[in-house]
Amino acid sequence: MTTPWQIESIPDSDLLYMRIHKTFVIDGELQPGVFRDHDGAMSVHWQKYCPSPSLARARARHPEDNGIISLVAGRVRKVPLGVDHDPDATLGDRSHTNVRGEKTAEARVRLLGIFEWCLRIGQREIDMG
Repeated sequence: MTTPWQIESIPDSDLLYMRIHKTFVIDGELQPGVFRDHDGAMSVHWQKYCPSPSLARARARHPEDNGIISLVAGRVRKVPLGVDHDPDATLGDRSHTNVRGEKTAEARVRLLGIFEWCLRIGQREIDMG
């Protein structure tokens, strides 16, 4: 299926949101196995088209079972992993982005060192405005 949206270049300074299922958080700690591929890439949401962590969480089958982390695109590229905008017309998701590259043990450790929690599992978004 063709997408109605253009593939865009994601600036290094932009945020990527990633859903974290509760099974990947043990005693409050994010587990490295969360950084893994599904169908050839790790799926994230580009903040440009998914402007809040709560919108990223709402895309989950069971939002209440998920938290949201953010990663800065340029820092992900330094892991080194590719960051490719890949809008998904089937899901109506213009924000869909793939993080490509082998998720080695070293890559996972590096990703653990650069993520930030936006919404922990069960946490509601607080307006910081």
